[in-house]
Amino acid sequence: MAFEKFKRVNVEIQKQQDTIEVIRKDLLEEEQVIDLTEELQQKENNCKPLEEELKDLERNLQLKKTIEEQLKEIDNLSAERESAELSLKEFVDANGLKIQQHEKLRDYAEELRNWSTYERMCRSRYRLRRKKKQARRKHPGDPKLPEGC
Repeated sequence: MAFEKFKRVNVEIQKQQDTIEVIRKDLLEEEQVIDLTEELQQKENNCKPLEEELKDLERNLQLKKTIEEQLKEIDNLSAERESAELSLKEFVDANGLKIQQHEKLRDYAEELRNWSTYERMCRSRYRLRRKKKQARRKHPGDPKLPEGC
């Protein structure tokens, strides 16, 4: 039994060694591995600046898109401003003279309001005096009535 087990293990080991030998035939020689490793390192080193440059180009492309969007926004705002200026000009052309005349009249209107208020106040005082005089004539010597009215 031990012999059979030993024999099976030897057969298994032989199979693995055969597999290793087949793989070893396909492997590169040590000098080729060193050369390819150095070449790989050199290519990786060459890729690093290219990757950085690619990132810079992507950032620049994004900036370009942002600038284009902002230029479109500027164009839209300029068009809105021009439209507003045109609308204002049309409004001033249509109503400017009336507005100027109204503004000129504003000072006169304020003065007229003041005079009107003054006139009402004077009338009110005049009526009050007249009532007091009439009351004094009807009731001469009444102590409730103020003197000198």
